[in-house]
Amino acid sequence: MKRLLALAPALLLAVPALAQDAPAAPEAGYQNLWCHFAFVTTSTQIPTLPAAELEAARAAGANATPEQVELLEMDGQIQAVVNGIPTLLETATASYTEAGFTIEQFEAAKTELQPKVTEQVMGGGVEAEFTFDQCIALLPPA
Repeated sequence: MKRLLALAPALLLAVPALAQDAPAAPEAGYQNLWCHFAFVTTSTQIPTLPAAELEAARAAGANATPEQVELLEMDGQIQAVVNGIPTLLETATASYTEAGFTIEQFEAAKTELQPKVTEQVMGGGVEAEFTFDQCIALLPPA
Protein backbone atom coordinates (compact mmCIF):
# COMPACT_ATOMS: atom_id res chain seq x y z
CA MET A 1 0.00 0.00 0.00
CA LYS A 2 2.86 2.36 0.80
CA ARG A 3 4.29 1.66 -2.65
CA LEU A 4 1.01 2.70 -4.28
CA LEU A 5 0.94 5.90 -2.26
CA ALA A 6 4.53 6.58 -3.24
CA LEU A 7 3.58 6.23 -6.92
CA ALA A 8 0.63 8.63 -6.64
CA PRO A 9 2.66 11.83 -7.23
CA ALA A 10 4.33 10.28 -10.26
CA LEU A 11 0.95 9.28 -11.68
CA LEU A 12 -0.44 12.77 -11.11
CA LEU A 13 2.52 14.29 -12.92
CA ALA A 14 1.91 11.99 -15.87
CA VAL A 15 -1.73 13.04 -16.31
CA PRO A 16 -0.92 16.38 -18.01
CA ALA A 17 1.30 14.52 -20.46
CA LEU A 18 -1.63 12.31 -21.40
CA ALA A 19 -3.93 15.29 -21.99
CA GLN A 20 -1.58 17.25 -24.26
CA ASP A 21 -2.91 19.92 -26.54
CA ALA A 22 -2.92 19.29 -30.26
CA PRO A 23 0.29 20.19 -32.07
CA ALA A 24 0.36 23.31 -34.23
CA ALA A 25 -1.65 22.98 -37.42
CA PRO A 26 0.58 22.39 -40.44
CA GLU A 27 0.44 25.41 -42.75
CA ALA A 28 -0.21 23.49 -45.99
CA GLY A 29 -2.70 21.18 -44.29
CA TYR A 30 -4.53 24.14 -42.80
CA GLN A 31 -4.86 25.81 -46.21
CA ASN A 32 -6.10 22.57 -47.80
CA LEU A 33 -8.67 22.16 -45.03
CA TRP A 34 -9.73 25.82 -45.24
CA CYS A 35 -10.17 25.59 -49.03
CA HIS A 36 -12.05 22.29 -48.68
CA PHE A 37 -14.58 23.96 -46.38
CA ALA A 38 -14.75 27.06 -48.59
CA PHE A 39 -15.56 24.99 -51.67
CA VAL A 40 -18.06 22.81 -49.78
CA THR A 41 -19.78 25.93 -48.44
CA THR A 42 -20.00 27.62 -51.83
CA SER A 43 -20.66 24.52 -53.92
CA THR A 44 -24.40 25.05 -53.60
CA GLN A 45 -23.92 28.36 -55.41
CA ILE A 46 -22.05 26.93 -58.40
CA PRO A 47 -23.97 27.84 -61.52
CA THR A 48 -25.42 25.15 -63.73
CA LEU A 49 -24.12 25.80 -67.20
CA PRO A 50 -26.47 25.28 -70.14
CA ALA A 51 -25.78 21.81 -71.51
CA ALA A 52 -26.66 22.67 -75.10
CA GLU A 53 -24.31 25.66 -75.14
CA LEU A 54 -21.52 23.59 -73.58
CA GLU A 55 -21.98 20.87 -76.18
CA ALA A 56 -21.92 23.43 -79.00
CA ALA A 57 -18.75 25.00 -77.56
CA ARG A 58 -17.07 21.59 -77.35
CA ALA A 59 -18.13 20.77 -80.91
CA ALA A 60 -16.77 24.08 -82.21
CA GLY A 61 -13.27 23.10 -81.10
CA ALA A 62 -10.70 25.50 -82.55
CA ASN A 63 -13.49 27.57 -84.13
CA ALA A 64 -15.10 28.37 -80.78
CA THR A 65 -16.14 31.96 -80.22
CA PRO A 66 -14.61 33.92 -77.31
CA GLU A 67 -17.88 33.41 -75.41
CA GLN A 68 -17.71 29.66 -76.00
CA VAL A 69 -14.07 29.56 -74.88
CA GLU A 70 -15.03 31.44 -71.70
CA LEU A 71 -17.90 29.01 -71.10
CA LEU A 72 -15.55 26.02 -71.51
CA GLU A 73 -13.00 27.57 -69.13
CA MET A 74 -15.72 28.20 -66.56
CA ASP A 75 -16.91 24.61 -66.91
CA GLY A 76 -13.35 23.38 -66.44
CA GLN A 77 -12.97 25.38 -63.23
CA ILE A 78 -16.31 24.15 -61.91
CA GLN A 79 -15.34 20.53 -62.62
CA ALA A 80 -11.92 21.06 -61.01
CA VAL A 81 -13.55 22.40 -57.84
CA VAL A 82 -16.19 19.68 -57.64
CA ASN A 83 -13.66 16.92 -58.30
CA GLY A 84 -11.02 18.48 -56.04
CA ILE A 85 -13.09 18.86 -52.87
CA PRO A 86 -12.33 15.31 -51.63
CA THR A 87 -8.66 15.66 -52.60
CA LEU A 88 -8.28 18.78 -50.46
CA LEU A 89 -9.65 16.92 -47.45
CA GLU A 90 -7.41 13.89 -48.10
CA THR A 91 -4.34 16.13 -48.38
CA ALA A 92 -5.28 18.01 -45.21
CA THR A 93 -5.85 14.76 -43.32
CA ALA A 94 -2.44 13.42 -44.35
CA SER A 95 -0.73 16.68 -43.44
CA TYR A 96 -2.33 16.87 -40.00
CA THR A 97 -1.54 13.21 -39.34
CA GLU A 98 2.10 13.72 -40.33
CA ALA A 99 2.21 16.72 -37.95
CA GLY A 100 1.26 14.42 -35.07
CA PHE A 101 -2.48 15.04 -34.79
CA THR A 102 -4.62 12.19 -33.54
CA ILE A 103 -7.91 11.51 -35.29
CA GLU A 104 -9.73 13.15 -32.40
CA GLN A 105 -7.52 16.25 -32.56
CA PHE A 106 -8.01 16.52 -36.32
CA GLU A 107 -11.79 16.17 -35.96
CA ALA A 108 -11.72 18.91 -33.31
CA ALA A 109 -9.69 21.15 -35.63
CA LYS A 110 -12.22 20.56 -38.42
CA THR A 111 -15.14 21.31 -36.11
CA GLU A 112 -13.48 24.55 -34.99
CA LEU A 113 -12.49 25.70 -38.49
CA GLN A 114 -15.67 25.00 -40.47
CA PRO A 115 -17.86 27.79 -38.99
CA LYS A 116 -15.00 30.28 -39.33
CA VAL A 117 -14.59 29.48 -43.03
CA THR A 118 -18.34 29.65 -43.59
CA GLU A 119 -18.47 33.11 -42.02
CA GLN A 120 -15.52 34.28 -44.12
CA VAL A 121 -16.74 33.03 -47.50
CA MET A 122 -20.39 33.97 -46.98
CA GLY A 123 -19.53 37.59 -46.27
CA GLY A 124 -19.87 37.65 -42.52
CA GLY A 125 -17.76 40.80 -42.33
CA VAL A 126 -14.55 38.84 -41.80
CA GLU A 127 -11.93 38.85 -44.54
CA ALA A 128 -11.23 35.43 -46.07
CA GLU A 129 -7.86 33.95 -45.17
CA PHE A 130 -7.29 32.64 -48.69
CA THR A 131 -8.40 33.71 -52.15
CA PHE A 132 -10.25 31.67 -54.73
CA ASP A 133 -7.07 31.59 -56.84
CA GLN A 134 -5.01 30.32 -53.89
CA CYS A 135 -7.52 27.52 -53.38
CA ILE A 136 -7.73 26.67 -57.09
CA ALA A 137 -3.94 26.35 -57.14
CA LEU A 138 -4.19 23.50 -54.61
CA LEU A 139 -6.43 21.41 -56.83
CA PRO A 140 -4.96 18.55 -58.86
CA PRO A 141 -4.62 19.26 -62.58
CA ALA A 142 -7.73 18.40 -64.55
